Order: sequence, then structure tokens, then C-alpha cells
Amino acid sequence: MRLKIALALIILEIGSSCYRSKDHSSELILFATVSNSPFQDSIYTVAPDGSDLEQLFIPRKGRSYVYASGNSLRQGLVVTVHEINPLGQVENHNYWCEIATNKWHRLLMRDGIEGAGYLSPDGSKIICMFNLGSKVAQQLHPWTIHLTSGETKNLTNDETDAGVWDESVSWRPDGQEILFVRLQLTDDKLASTLMRASLSGGTSSLLFGPDVGVVAACYAPDAALMAVFTSKGLEVVERSNLQRRLILPWSSLPHAQFRSGGLVWSRNNNLISFGIFNKEAKEYELWTVVADGSHAKKVLSQNEKHGRITVTGFIQI
Repeated sequence: MRLKIALALIILEIGSSCYRSKDHSSELILFATVSNSPFQDSIYTVAPDGSDLEQLFIPRKGRSYVYASGNSLRQGLVVTVHEINPLGQVENHNYWCEIATNKWHRLLMRDGIEGAGYLSPDGSKIICMFNLGSKVAQQLHPWTIHLTSGETKNLTNDETDAGVWDESVSWRPDGQEILFVRLQLTDDKLASTLMRASLSGGTSSLLFGPDVGVVAACYAPDAALMAVFTSKGLEVVERSNLQRRLILPWSSLPHAQFRSGGLVWSRNNNLISFGIFNKEAKEYELWTVVADGSHAKKVLSQNEKHGRITVTGFIQI
């Protein structure tokens, strides 16, 4: 049965905006709902079968939660917080949140515009989408933050033109490389390319050009494969030779559009999860599919008036 999120009926805010979910025996899907109303963005977890939906971070006046990334709820999460700064300006800031103790620590203390934060597989580093110089909110690029030292570094050092920005980061499981989507606004369309960058730094390299139409990508747990959403649908790619295999065409997802809905691959269950928009139902939907393309399943949905669903990861309890 389709599970719908009725945000208007969500439980009342408790004293702490960060609380520990009840125990589960398997991975959960971590996802965000980015609301159309100010400061109503939330972070949730749900089991892959659609059960045990829980609101993990509850918005309050002047503070809401637009993205979260992590490996385990016991180890803590990187949380992108939408909030009012001391000057009364609305900004996004990335924090480290220890779930068990409700301790919060801001990660990047530099002037600039912050986007989503992505925790590395070993929990030692974060990729933060950041813009140091320009005040154009979209022109974000990946920076590394070391959790222990606090050292920050522009990862790619790419020379990009105005109207170019990066999003949708995925760590390679060994923590030595990332995938990301680069977007460029031209006169008549938005072009996307799939890029990769080494954690050692330097210029990023191109994997797929605008003709493929990649809008999201992620690594498999063994890093031998990648999942990519392209103009054809959901494809699995051999990392060694970039051979592509279509496992879920767009025709299998009726009336679907990809609107920054996320794409993640389970470490334990051979599942891929993603978020899409159903144009006919006017709903945002969270889906799972086995990595061979079988058993595609809609896990939950919500009306577009409540905002966008973005899947941010599979997470251990």
C-alpha cells in the first residue's frame, strides 16, 4: 500500500530537534523533504519496504533541515541546516550532529555560500558544496573538510565559467574519489555532465558528456559499478570501461521527472533508491529497485504542495 506523508499531521515538535530513532535491524533510507513553506524542511528515515517512517529532525522557528548524510545514526550525521544568521540573513550551514547526545558543531567557518554536505565512507572527511567568492547561490563546487583538523580545501580547482555549478556528490567506497554532476546553463537549455575528482586534488575529469544526459550518479558498494540516471532511464555502468546497461527505462516510471531527487546504492541489500516527481499525480515519490532492475517499488509519496523528496543515503542504525 502506498504510504503518503501528511506533513500537516506530523507529530508536534519535541524539546530537542535531534532525537534518536528506535532500533532497527537493517539499513534505513535517509531522505529530506524540502518544503515550499519557509523553515518547514525535515529529515526522515524509512525502511526500504515503506515501514517505520520517522521524522528525525523536526523544524522549528528560524531553523529547518534540508539535507543529511552519514554512515550510521550511532556515529552522527552531517546536516545541512537552513537558518537565520546573527545578522538576520537566511543561509545554509553544515553541522556535525551527534544523535545520541544532541551535540551540534558547525563545520565550515568561512564566508561564502554553503550547499549540501556529504560524509566520506570512513567518516573522516566531508565534501561540502561551497562558493567562496561569488554571491550567486547556484555556483557551488566541491570542497573538502577534515572532521578532525577542520582543514578546508577546494577539491577541483577547476576554472568554470559563470552559470556553471556542481551537485549530487557520491563518494567512491575507498574514499579516494568522488562523482558529481556538473550543470551549465546555456541560452536555450541546461546541460549536464558527469565528472569525477580525486581526493588528492587537481582538475576534475569528464566521464559522460551532455549527450548522455546524466542527472545523478552513485557508486556501488564494491566500486566496480556505478548507477546513473540518464536521458534513457536508470543505467548501471562498468567503472573499468564505462559500458552501460539500462535496467529501468523511463517508460517503467510513468509520468516521471527527475528533480534533484537523489540516487543512492545500499551497502547491504543490493538496492538502489531514488526520488522522482510524478507529473500526472503531482506527487514526489521515493522508489527502490534491485540493482539488476527487478522489483521496482514505490516506497512512499507526498503531494507537491508539501515539497520535494530527496533521497540522501542508506544508513545503518
